[in-house]
Amino acid sequence: MKKFAALLLSVTMFCATLGATVININTDIYAAKNEKETPDKDWPKGPDIFGTSACLIEASTGTVLYDKSCHKKMYPASITKIMTALLTIENANLGDTVTFSQNAIDSLEYDAANVGMVVGEEMSVEDCLYALMLHSANEVATALAEHVGGSVDEFANMMNERAKKAGAQGTHFANANGLFNENHYITAYDMAMITKDAVANPVFLNISGTNNYTLSKTNKKDAFTVYNRHKMLYKNNAYYYEGILGGKTGYTTESGTTLVTYARRNGMTLISVVLNSNGYNVYKDTKLLFDYGFENFKLVNISENESKFDFESDFTFTDSLASPFGFKTDKALSIAPDSCVVLPNNKNFANVTSSFDFTTREDAPASAIGTYSYYFNDKPVGYAPLVYKDTEKTAPTDSSSNSTDNTASSENSSKTDNNDDSSVDKNSDKTADDGSIVDKDSDKNTDSNSVSDSKNNKNTKDTKSQKTKSKKHIKISKKFISIMVVVIVILAIVIAVVCYIRKKLRELNAIRESKRHRNRDLR
Repeated sequence: MKKFAALLLSVTMFCATLGATVININTDIYAAKNEKETPDKDWPKGPDIFGTSACLIEASTGTVLYDKSCHKKMYPASITKIMTALLTIENANLGDTVTFSQNAIDSLEYDAANVGMVVGEEMSVEDCLYALMLHSANEVATALAEHVGGSVDEFANMMNERAKKAGAQGTHFANANGLFNENHYITAYDMAMITKDAVANPVFLNISGTNNYTLSKTNKKDAFTVYNRHKMLYKNNAYYYEGILGGKTGYTTESGTTLVTYARRNGMTLISVVLNSNGYNVYKDTKLLFDYGFENFKLVNISENESKFDFESDFTFTDSLASPFGFKTDKALSIAPDSCVVLPNNKNFANVTSSFDFTTREDAPASAIGTYSYYFNDKPVGYAPLVYKDTEKTAPTDSSSNSTDNTASSENSSKTDNNDDSSVDKNSDKTADDGSIVDKDSDKNTDSNSVSDSKNNKNTKDTKSQKTKSKKHIKISKKFISIMVVVIVILAIVIAVVCYIRKKLRELNAIRESKRHRNRDLR
């Protein structure tokens, strides 16, 4: 019995300690999903727009900032081509040759956007993507579907699978160009999530944000230039929006005007989807949504604010955490450094709650063991992978090795600078008549330099912090200690009750044995 009680106590203590350490150091596992607070209580009020359905999300977290019937099934029209382009980029080489079939040409409807391709004409995948995203060429969409999927039907199946992977559960694609089909529908939220995956691809982002592009000479026609139909990209246009990265237009009689747009300001990228709007109202709606998002919300870094991994007390629990191979590790558990939450400007990280589970997202680092999800008044506002670092501590190197490392670092930096210069030169070749592309690329380079400077400053701070702290310790909260005391008391009570019962049973057995002896003597 004593062995059993000791084993039970050991197992319980181990589980409690492991749960507090891995799942949540402060044992504050919040049941945010069960809270009944009104999500809009402290959320900025959104604008009134013309479109029937709309959604505004932050790109890095997928946080929905604005929702107008965003889960209502709608017809997408040509914004479908965002998925067509993404699938093509993921499954074909830009240098591949696409040959236009009779079916691709015959798929065109009267007055549908096209670039005049003919049967047997050949064009590179890269040129096809520019014709698709800038000029919205419908026969090009069908040709790409046949090139990638073998047939339009098979490509549509690929589109539907890719949509689910992106988190789009209420969408069904039936073709690659978005021409009307009753079985071809999306939701504003789904389209935002598909676009979230698309803008994470640099090839897609570069193509969809280009103002104009000259298609190469084919075996059937000379080179010619196509222009982007999205009016918010042009600086000389009344609908131009500062910080715009790209987008896709759409229109059919059944869908009305549709528009997907993505823009970046102050380090935050927003994606706007407006469905079933009317004419130029779709641009006014998009501007209202972007202004609402950029003026009312901010990104807050999780790792810089999360107290669950605040190393302050003298309890050196992390020093005892070792890898499965027995090597001592340095800060075994940590939050992914780039993870953020999106909050209203007048709120801070103290206003969020969190929960943890041992599932990981596809974009999580290989060393992730689970995911923290963060909520503001029951509204998801971000997530962060919990990363297990398994880095063996090594002895300090001598000055000569440091010198070698510094030299190598300097050479790598020099190479990087040269590559950056050549990249700028390549981008500067692709200019519009009004010079807008050059300006846009300059803005992007400036943003990139700012981000680089910010990262360098952060690395410097981290280095100083490491020098001043020889050890990192886990801070044990009062709540954790209270829970442990309660667990121990409960176990003590259980053990006492079991021991009391066993004692009474022994006494009862002794009485019975005594009676049996008496009966034997009487006989």
